[in-house]
Amino acid sequence: MYIHRARNGHIMHISVMGELDSKAETDRLLECINENRGYEIHITFLDANIVTREIVEKIIKLQERNKCKVFVLKAYLYSYFLSLGIKCFFVKKKSILNKDWESNEKISCETFEPEKVEEFLRDIYDKYGFDFTEYRKDSIIRRIKISMLRYCITCFEEFRELALSDQDVFEQLFWISP
Repeated sequence: MYIHRARNGHIMHISVMGELDSKAETDRLLECINENRGYEIHITFLDANIVTREIVEKIIKLQERNKCKVFVLKAYLYSYFLSLGIKCFFVKKKSILNKDWESNEKISCETFEPEKVEEFLRDIYDKYGFDFTEYRKDSIIRRIKISMLRYCITCFEEFRELALSDQDVFEQLFWISP
């Protein structure tokens, strides 16, 4: 198992690669979660199929306080979490983590026309009430590109429609807690 941690503002991102096969690995993940008090935690399970009771209990407690979002790449783990009452996001399509990501599917900067991005930000304000129009455009575009990669979307218009119709996608884009 490999754990990667990164902080972004008030959010701690934890990526877990591999199975949690031992008590030591479970304790290590719990330690990572516990040492980040005060941060909202986003945990991505890249290839685990199941997690231990201790981790499940910790995630449930954090989600009760709106302090944790979970992303999974395995359908079995996604189903398992849902059956336990854990809200999670399932990355359904191919992603950059998969070896079969085709280089011709990479996102082109040409798809981000400034007026289209401005229109998208105005639509976000109309739909969700958050105004990001004064944010730096390069920062907004970087967030959009990362989200497009996460959802394996190569067309900005397709991503725009998804973010405006799915609040979870919008929240993930701007790391907004409900």
